[in-house]
Amino acid sequence: MKLLVLGFSNIFQRRVLPVLGECGVERVDIASESGRPVPDNHPLVGGVFGEYRQAIRSSGTDAVYISTTNERHAPLAREALSAGLHVIVDKPAAMSLGDAVELAGLAVRNNRCLAEATVFGAHPQIRRAREIFRENGVRPTRISSTFSIPPLGDDNFRYRKALGGGAIADTGVYAVVPGRLFFETAPTAVHARITSRGAEVETGYSLLMDFGKGRALVGHFGFDTEYRNWIEILGPGLCVRFDRAFTTTPELENVLTVIRANAVSTETAQAGDSFAIFFGGVIRDIGAGDFRQYAQAMLEDAQSVDMLRRAARQ
Repeated sequence: MKLLVLGFSNIFQRRVLPVLGECGVERVDIASESGRPVPDNHPLVGGVFGEYRQAIRSSGTDAVYISTTNERHAPLAREALSAGLHVIVDKPAAMSLGDAVELAGLAVRNNRCLAEATVFGAHPQIRRAREIFRENGVRPTRISSTFSIPPLGDDNFRYRKALGGGAIADTGVYAVVPGRLFFETAPTAVHARITSRGAEVETGYSLLMDFGKGRALVGHFGFDTEYRNWIEILGPGLCVRFDRAFTTTPELENVLTVIRANAVSTETAQAGDSFAIFFGGVIRDIGAGDFRQYAQAMLEDAQSVDMLRRAARQ
């Protein structure tokens, strides 16, 4: 597969480019409008473009990976899908539910993949946590999670409203995706409060999501605290808890704390590179023509984030 990358971001350089070869990518074209130097000596790197739309029109690629500032994700995804290309896009895929609905519909009509890169859900530790509940015959009923980091540099785009900044835009998928993964349904109601604000955008929030049948998710997210990154999944007679839930280094064999009937044990989850697993899976599914589930997941998450956003405004 040939892949066109829009945006020479830090996450692409550190985590995505090093694994693309093992994911089945034969050539990578890169488009960057930042002026940041793009290496031309990497064995996968082919063409280099200075403008995104020109690259979409002329690269001859099979798929596009969008890794720009948030506000450009949906417009570029729309253009790539309209050009008949498969699309992988960093979160958030869209800044509004309306844009998400439009993109999902466009992907279906053009028979193209649209995948939002919520890579943490592909990690073996998430799979193992779900297996523990299945093995014990227990359905999860409560989720607690926190993904909150210290303040970013003043020039970070996440503080700029015009660039799609704000804690909800940047971390909303981390807040809502665990509900989809462990409850396998959508929330029926969402309550949220903004807990801190910057000059242009919110920098922290807390939420409670009701999934019906006694199921609920609570969490704290943002960039205004000490670094915390953990999740706890709870059900009758069973609890699974672990740190590094949303970002995990490839070599980490994470420790899951398991509580059964008030007896505490630990289990080591398999290490894994969530980016390699996610991108490899998407690329294989594109090759097999089996990819509609990605647009559906993106749309479900966008609906939940929209509920979160509207609740936070009240």
